[in-house]
Amino acid sequence: MKKSHLLLPVDTTELDESLVEDLTKLFHPKGFILSILHVTAIPDMTWRDYDDLVSNNQDNSDGKTIDKSKEGTEPEFNQQAKGLEELLLKQLEASKMSFEAKGFEVNCNIVFGEAAREIVRFAESKDSDLIIMSKHNRKSLPRLNMGSVTERVLKTAKVPVLLLRPIAGT
Repeated sequence: MKKSHLLLPVDTTELDESLVEDLTKLFHPKGFILSILHVTAIPDMTWRDYDDLVSNNQDNSDGKTIDKSKEGTEPEFNQQAKGLEELLLKQLEASKMSFEAKGFEVNCNIVFGEAAREIVRFAESKDSDLIIMSKHNRKSLPRLNMGSVTERVLKTAKVPVLLLRPIAGT
């Protein structure tokens, strides 16, 4: 039997333990693969540079052409980001262990870029069956209560999105 893929984007590397309990109640851990995803900004780059790098052979803002199709070459920001990625993955390890203790098969992922866009891309690339997002519990206008990243993911994702509200006081 093929396991379903759940995507859990997190906006910090510390996960609320109540979320672990909620997901365990909603999903039988043995039937799912859970990907925890943290999207972070690209170090020392502008968004214009990033947009140029995501397409092969695009001119960079400094006039250089970056050809990602050549084997063995990496955009310069990948070299700068490796240390940050390793640090963030270590910080996600506690969350991974919490879910594994409940029986989930878990992998942790760090992606650099704009959060909503990268969440949707990751979900599509992994053939995710469901994106699980936590609704922020802030006192604001109802439409803004979701958070702009969550709202953009809801509008652009091709897979279902489950919104979970944090328990009051957590």
